[in-house]
Amino acid sequence: MNEEDHIHSIGLWRHASSAPSIGGILRSRTEDFRVDEISKHPSLDPRGRFTLIRATLKNWETHRFITKLAQAVGISKQRIWFAGTKDKRAVTSQLFTVDAPVRVVELVGLNDVDIEVIGRTHQKMSLGGHQANRFSIVVRGCCDEHGVPIDSDEAKNRVEEAKKVLSDLCGPNAVPNWVGPQRFGAGRPVTHAVGRALVEDDPMGAINIYVGAEGPHESEEVAAFRAKWRDGCDANDALSDIPKHLNYERMLLERLAQKPEDPWSAIHRLPNSLRTMMIHAVQSGIFNHWLAHRLERGWSLVEPMVGDVVCALDKDGRADRSRAIIAAEHRLDWLAHQCRSGRATITGPLPGTDSTAAEGEPGELEKAVIHNLGLGDLDWSMPHRPSLSPRGGRRAATMVADGLEVTPSPSLSDMSLGERWTDGPSEGERWSREGGCLRFRFELPPGGYATSALREFMQVPTRQYG
Repeated sequence: MNEEDHIHSIGLWRHASSAPSIGGILRSRTEDFRVDEISKHPSLDPRGRFTLIRATLKNWETHRFITKLAQAVGISKQRIWFAGTKDKRAVTSQLFTVDAPVRVVELVGLNDVDIEVIGRTHQKMSLGGHQANRFSIVVRGCCDEHGVPIDSDEAKNRVEEAKKVLSDLCGPNAVPNWVGPQRFGAGRPVTHAVGRALVEDDPMGAINIYVGAEGPHESEEVAAFRAKWRDGCDANDALSDIPKHLNYERMLLERLAQKPEDPWSAIHRLPNSLRTMMIHAVQSGIFNHWLAHRLERGWSLVEPMVGDVVCALDKDGRADRSRAIIAAEHRLDWLAHQCRSGRATITGPLPGTDSTAAEGEPGELEKAVIHNLGLGDLDWSMPHRPSLSPRGGRRAATMVADGLEVTPSPSLSDMSLGERWTDGPSEGERWSREGGCLRFRFELPPGGYATSALREFMQVPTRQYG
């Protein structure tokens, strides 16, 4: 799938800012992308069943870390709880609760992992239960729209100009709340396609996509393995050639080899959080398409229209669907004031079994987006697998990048950066090794993507976000 087809498939074919952008590339080295989860500690109790830890990970995918941690302490992956999935190519710090004794957890030794035992607790971390994520991200190799390098001062001026444009459209320090490309698969964007197959009761189709779909930058060994599966080999044959690091593919194929007549049993070998993420990726694609079409029509993201679903924002900046109203003509001015002051937000659709739909023109747009994606007939109750059925809801159209600070960052020697940097830009990419570097610092509410904020300033092909 080429870049244009990819961004259209996940709804990221628009930008809100019309200001000159800075280009550049993320994750030239892992340390350039830092994420610190801000969470309230569960109450500690020396008699608590669970061990509370803070894990700092370098270049670890969250689910893979949980798998390795579970193996190290001798428990199931289902007995480790956390608040949010973080970026892989990053340094991340977050809380986990582990159903294992402190003395066992203290002995865990994994490469590029630092585990701090905080104490015992009776409470589990819950998905989405954190308050915010704090980011520190370096954009390297800034350049203009023609690939001509620009220095850090010019890049910062462009960011300030874009902030003014976005402020008018989204509110102070706010940006469109795009669901970032990593939600759909950072290295291989197939998560939404797998999720769609699951919702459509096609578990074998989901397995075929997950195991066999090509990735744009995979090794020859992995590419050959996936091609072999697409050519029709059986699970046992595939297992004889599977690359060692493809853990989830191995889980699927091992179960499929045991019970070829029951592909759903293979799907259920995957972590519940990963299965849920696959379903949510379908909803996320719908939201992105809705947001892109709203911008395409020139509709505001901060001044509601009649029929919009407007939700109050909770203390952590998330849309509170329990306080949702349909915008009426006589309340538009008041609602616009609430949205601009950061107390409320226009919302977009996350379809499910219990989701509120907009009315009027906004409602027609939502229906058209879902219909045009061929998803109008999906049964979100998933009677074939109700345990995976998404409740649905609404997602804020914008998010505030709290405390947004942009400063020049020093250039580093090529030796300290990754191979991708030293190789230089590929065809179609927009960055320059001679360009300046900027560091962005900000906090986002749970569910907000740093790449979604940065894409309005960078405006580059998705692969440059890493």
